[in-house]
Amino acid sequence: MKIIIWISIFTLLACGKAEKRDAQAVSESQSPAGTDPTDDDNSPEADSFLSSNAIVNADPKCVPEVRQPPLQRLTVLQYQNAVQELLLLNAKPEITLPSDDLVGPFAVNTKSLASQVSVNQYESAGESIAALAKPQMTSIVKCSGQTITEACLKTFVETFGAKALRRPLNEEEKARYLALAAPVLAATGGIDAALVVIRAFLTSPLF
Repeated sequence: MKIIIWISIFTLLACGKAEKRDAQAVSESQSPAGTDPTDDDNSPEADSFLSSNAIVNADPKCVPEVRQPPLQRLTVLQYQNAVQELLLLNAKPEITLPSDDLVGPFAVNTKSLASQVSVNQYESAGESIAALAKPQMTSIVKCSGQTITEACLKTFVETFGAKALRRPLNEEEKARYLALAAPVLAATGGIDAALVVIRAFLTSPLF
């Protein structure tokens, strides 16, 4: 173990020296004739130049690998609590969600990959929750009147979406969710359109 640690330290030191040497070589090649690029080597500008060129010319072995963090699902309890906080349902939905991954005694849903079975479970859960929410839609959407208009639906997408995803929606996301609901709004009315929005957010991988 100690040998591995020392090898890692020597590798980092060697990489640092090699990167600075390469950057200085680039600096010398780009310096005007008759000037010494090392005259002001300790200036902030020189440090910035050396750092930027060190990154560009770095040995791939010396650049640490940056991995994309895994998508983390809410645990079953977190999902249930989030739904109740969002919709304030009068009844508890009967839903089946994928089992939690356990790391020791803790539920940490970053190990299992999404499967068609788990996707179907989330879609089914969204449908069940939307069915329970339908009688309460007037209080959930909170329009100024009894009818859910297009303007009210747009506001609902923004406010409900920000709560569901725990951040404000960008313009592209707002347009995408409104596009899902628009045909339903025209065909069967605002309540069904708002239910489509709710189902879409509850089945989003970002929820």
